[in-house]
Amino acid sequence: MSRVRPSFATLCLFAALAAGCRQPRPSAQAPAAHASDWPSCAPAEAARRAAAGGGKLVVVKVVSAHCLPCRMLERELARPRVRAALAGVTTLSISVDERAQRIETDRRFGVGYAVPRLLALNHRGLPLSYGPQKADGLVRWLARLRRTIARCDANAAQPSTQPASLKTRLDIGRACAWLGKRPRGEQLLRAVAADASAKGDHAMAARALLGIVEHVHLGIHRVRAVDDAAAQRDLEALLRQHAAAAFQARHARYLLASVLLRRGQHQRAIALLRAWAKSAREHLRASNLLRWRKAGSACLWHAQRAIDLAPNKSYYRVVLSRCQLANKDIAAARASLAEALRLAATKAAKDSIEQALRSLK
Repeated sequence: MSRVRPSFATLCLFAALAAGCRQPRPSAQAPAAHASDWPSCAPAEAARRAAAGGGKLVVVKVVSAHCLPCRMLERELARPRVRAALAGVTTLSISVDERAQRIETDRRFGVGYAVPRLLALNHRGLPLSYGPQKADGLVRWLARLRRTIARCDANAAQPSTQPASLKTRLDIGRACAWLGKRPRGEQLLRAVAADASAKGDHAMAARALLGIVEHVHLGIHRVRAVDDAAAQRDLEALLRQHAAAAFQARHARYLLASVLLRRGQHQRAIALLRAWAKSAREHLRASNLLRWRKAGSACLWHAQRAIDLAPNKSYYRVVLSRCQLANKDIAAARASLAEALRLAATKAAKDSIEQALRSLK
């Protein structure tokens, strides 16, 4: 019995039918977050809702309609594990498309010009922390915020119960100050500093005093009200009593220099920064700090020291040009930018430097 072979046309017909019956492959992209999950509001309304939330975690998304990274953030927020982590969290959205809204967002929260940004607000309507923009990082960030709030609430419920570990007490004190419960946080941190000093643990005592300075007097973001006089007093006490804690003492010197600059004590601040800066990156930080406070010659000295230590860094020469512009030396600034353009490694850096050079003509 002979076998019947299918013709080529028959094979093509079966292939077409199989392709038509195949189910479409689901898209690999996650859907965008639903707008109702992130109701739009003004910056003042977001701060008011955080203050009236009774300690509930509030996360604000700052975005723009014409921003490609903002759309990528939307997809990350729509992933199931992120939506599960956001359960029970008050979520709000602020659009910075309009100039007035962008200025107000930057004034109140310290963001508005670099979007997208996620930030958590404490019960005073002030920013606690800026969140990452990838799903895994977001989940970890939200879990850490929940742990911090739970630890602070547990301590507030039983204030007489003192944990045995100085490290645990330090974390609770910083958490309370960070969440806006500043008197309680300062009380806990001062107790840690006193107990650590009695035990001769200079590093722990210095960390507690730095926690008071950063989270109570100054705040972790520039949008918080500052108490420079109290910060200066605690930083000077740290350097006087706990200089043996070398790492914390170095950080305290930088903070004290920034406080002294704000208080108009420029010469002392400049001397502190010269003793503090060792690496090229530290000289760069000192240069930027002094430029913002209009300490021109000191700013130039640190920028030049950074270049001496890292001569092939294009960005360091850009910083030097900004210091020269602050001193109204346009010819020197143009020469620094030309050298930065020669050293620039990427097209984006070259375009930015060329734009700066055109603005000086």
